[in-house]
Amino acid sequence: MISYHFTHIGDFNQVDFNKPVIWVLNATKTPPHIGLSIENKYFSLKANGKDESIDIKNIIDLVDRKQIPTLFIELDLHLSLNEVEKSYQKFNKAGENQSTCLSPISQLVDASSARQLSELLQQIDGKITRVAGLILPQDYQALPSYSIETIHQHIEDLKIYVGE
Repeated sequence: MISYHFTHIGDFNQVDFNKPVIWVLNATKTPPHIGLSIENKYFSLKANGKDESIDIKNIIDLVDRKQIPTLFIELDLHLSLNEVEKSYQKFNKAGENQSTCLSPISQLVDASSARQLSELLQQIDGKITRVAGLILPQDYQALPSYSIETIHQHIEDLKIYVGE
Protein backbone atom coordinates (compact mmCIF):
# COMPACT_ATOMS: atom_id res chain seq x y z
CA MET A 1 0.00 0.00 0.00
CA ILE A 2 1.31 3.38 -1.01
CA SER A 3 0.78 6.73 0.65
CA TYR A 4 1.81 10.23 -0.38
CA HIS A 5 3.26 12.77 2.04
CA PHE A 6 2.85 16.52 1.66
CA THR A 7 5.67 18.87 2.66
CA HIS A 8 3.37 21.88 3.00
CA ILE A 9 -0.41 22.27 3.02
CA GLY A 10 -1.30 25.89 2.50
CA ASP A 11 -4.33 28.11 2.73
CA PHE A 12 -7.35 27.19 0.61
CA ASN A 13 -7.81 30.85 -0.43
CA GLN A 14 -4.53 30.72 -2.38
CA VAL A 15 -5.75 28.04 -4.83
CA ASP A 16 -6.26 29.22 -8.42
CA PHE A 17 -9.39 27.36 -9.50
CA ASN A 18 -8.94 28.46 -13.11
CA LYS A 19 -6.07 25.96 -13.25
CA PRO A 20 -6.51 22.18 -12.99
CA VAL A 21 -7.08 21.24 -9.34
CA ILE A 22 -7.44 17.72 -7.96
CA TRP A 23 -9.95 17.64 -5.09
CA VAL A 24 -9.52 15.00 -2.39
CA LEU A 25 -12.83 14.91 -0.55
CA ASN A 26 -12.97 13.09 2.78
CA ALA A 27 -9.18 13.24 2.70
CA THR A 28 -8.96 11.56 6.10
CA LYS A 29 -11.05 8.53 5.07
CA THR A 30 -10.08 5.33 3.34
CA PRO A 31 -10.47 5.65 0.42
CA PRO A 32 -11.08 9.35 -0.16
CA HIS A 33 -13.15 10.61 -3.10
CA ILE A 34 -11.34 12.33 -5.96
CA GLY A 35 -12.64 15.06 -8.26
CA LEU A 36 -11.13 17.59 -10.64
CA SER A 37 -11.87 21.21 -11.37
CA ILE A 38 -10.76 23.57 -14.09
CA GLU A 39 -11.94 27.04 -15.02
CA ASN A 40 -14.09 27.05 -11.85
CA LYS A 41 -16.02 23.94 -12.94
CA TYR A 42 -16.01 20.68 -10.96
CA PHE A 43 -16.09 17.11 -12.30
CA SER A 44 -16.39 13.83 -10.45
CA LEU A 45 -17.03 10.18 -11.32
CA LYS A 46 -19.16 8.50 -8.63
CA ALA A 47 -20.68 5.08 -7.98
CA ASN A 48 -24.13 6.44 -8.88
CA GLY A 49 -23.15 8.68 -11.82
CA LYS A 50 -21.04 11.75 -12.27
CA ASP A 51 -20.83 15.45 -11.67
CA GLU A 52 -20.00 17.53 -14.72
CA SER A 53 -19.30 21.26 -15.03
CA ILE A 54 -20.69 22.13 -11.60
CA ASP A 55 -19.75 25.59 -10.37
CA ILE A 56 -17.05 25.09 -7.72
CA LYS A 57 -18.84 27.50 -5.39
CA ASN A 58 -21.60 24.88 -5.01
CA ILE A 59 -19.06 22.19 -4.10
CA ILE A 60 -17.19 24.47 -1.69
CA ASP A 61 -20.50 25.34 -0.01
CA LEU A 62 -21.25 21.59 0.33
CA VAL A 63 -17.77 20.93 1.78
CA ASP A 64 -18.27 23.75 4.27
CA ARG A 65 -21.84 22.82 5.20
CA LYS A 66 -21.04 19.13 5.73
CA GLN A 67 -17.57 19.83 7.18
CA ILE A 68 -15.84 17.51 4.70
CA PRO A 69 -12.04 17.40 5.14
CA THR A 70 -10.78 18.35 1.68
CA LEU A 71 -7.38 18.66 0.05
CA PHE A 72 -6.80 20.74 -3.09
CA ILE A 73 -3.86 19.91 -5.36
CA GLU A 74 -3.22 22.61 -7.96
CA LEU A 75 -1.42 21.47 -11.09
CA ASP A 76 0.76 23.13 -13.69
CA LEU A 77 -0.81 21.36 -16.66
CA HIS A 78 -2.16 22.70 -19.91
CA LEU A 79 -5.70 21.35 -19.91
CA SER A 80 -8.84 22.96 -21.24
CA LEU A 81 -12.38 22.74 -19.96
CA ASN A 82 -13.29 21.08 -23.26
CA GLU A 83 -10.67 18.33 -22.75
CA VAL A 84 -11.97 17.63 -19.26
CA GLU A 85 -15.58 17.51 -20.47
CA LYS A 86 -14.63 15.05 -23.24
CA SER A 87 -12.74 12.83 -20.81
CA TYR A 88 -15.67 12.61 -18.39
CA GLN A 89 -18.09 11.91 -21.25
CA LYS A 90 -16.29 8.59 -21.79
CA PHE A 91 -17.52 7.36 -18.38
CA ASN A 92 -20.99 6.73 -16.95
CA LYS A 93 -20.11 5.93 -13.35
CA ALA A 94 -17.39 4.45 -11.19
CA GLY A 95 -17.34 0.67 -11.08
CA GLU A 96 -18.00 0.05 -14.76
CA ASN A 97 -15.02 -1.70 -16.41
CA GLN A 98 -13.03 -1.35 -13.19
CA SER A 99 -13.19 2.46 -13.40
CA THR A 100 -12.84 4.59 -10.28
CA CYS A 101 -13.20 8.29 -9.53
CA LEU A 102 -9.52 8.56 -10.49
CA SER A 103 -9.89 7.04 -13.98
CA PRO A 104 -10.73 10.17 -16.01
CA ILE A 105 -8.18 12.22 -14.08
CA SER A 106 -5.35 9.75 -14.64
CA GLN A 107 -6.08 9.81 -18.39
CA LEU A 108 -6.09 13.61 -18.45
CA VAL A 109 -2.73 13.97 -16.69
CA ASP A 110 -1.02 11.19 -18.69
CA ALA A 111 -0.71 8.87 -15.72
CA SER A 112 -3.08 6.15 -16.90
CA SER A 113 -1.07 3.42 -15.18
CA ALA A 114 -1.88 5.00 -11.79
CA ARG A 115 -4.50 2.95 -9.98
CA GLN A 116 -4.75 5.10 -6.89
CA LEU A 117 -4.16 8.74 -6.03
CA SER A 118 -0.81 8.25 -4.31
CA GLU A 119 0.58 6.59 -7.46
CA LEU A 120 -0.76 9.39 -9.65
CA LEU A 121 0.75 12.08 -7.42
CA GLN A 122 4.13 10.35 -7.48
CA GLN A 123 4.01 10.27 -11.29
CA ILE A 124 3.09 13.95 -11.64
CA ASP A 125 4.96 15.29 -8.59
CA GLY A 126 6.85 17.91 -10.62
CA LYS A 127 3.59 19.38 -11.88
CA ILE A 128 2.12 20.03 -8.42
CA THR A 129 2.31 23.77 -7.81
CA ARG A 130 0.25 24.11 -4.63
CA VAL A 131 -1.41 21.94 -2.01
CA ALA A 132 -4.06 23.45 0.24
CA GLY A 133 -6.60 22.19 2.70
CA LEU A 134 -10.01 22.98 4.08
CA ILE A 135 -11.39 21.44 7.28
CA LEU A 136 -8.33 19.18 7.61
CA PRO A 137 -6.96 18.12 10.99
CA GLN A 138 -4.02 20.30 12.01
CA ASP A 139 -1.62 17.34 11.94
CA TYR A 140 -2.69 16.10 8.47
CA GLN A 141 0.42 15.35 6.38
CA ALA A 142 -0.31 12.38 4.13
CA LEU A 143 -2.96 10.49 2.24
CA PRO A 144 -4.18 7.43 4.11
CA SER A 145 -2.80 4.11 2.87
CA TYR A 146 -5.26 1.74 1.23
CA SER A 147 -5.33 -0.99 -1.40
CA ILE A 148 -6.92 -1.18 -4.85
CA GLU A 149 -9.25 -3.84 -3.43
CA THR A 150 -10.42 -1.32 -0.79
CA ILE A 151 -11.36 1.12 -3.57
CA HIS A 152 -13.37 -1.45 -5.53
CA GLN A 153 -15.09 -2.75 -2.39
CA HIS A 154 -16.04 0.81 -1.43
CA ILE A 155 -17.56 1.39 -4.88
CA GLU A 156 -19.58 -1.83 -4.55
CA ASP A 157 -20.73 -0.81 -1.07
CA LEU A 158 -21.83 2.57 -2.39
CA LYS A 159 -23.79 0.92 -5.21
CA ILE A 160 -25.70 -1.13 -2.63
CA TYR A 161 -26.24 1.98 -0.52
CA VAL A 162 -27.73 3.94 -3.45
CA GLY A 163 -29.87 0.97 -4.47
CA GLU A 164 -28.24 -0.29 -7.64
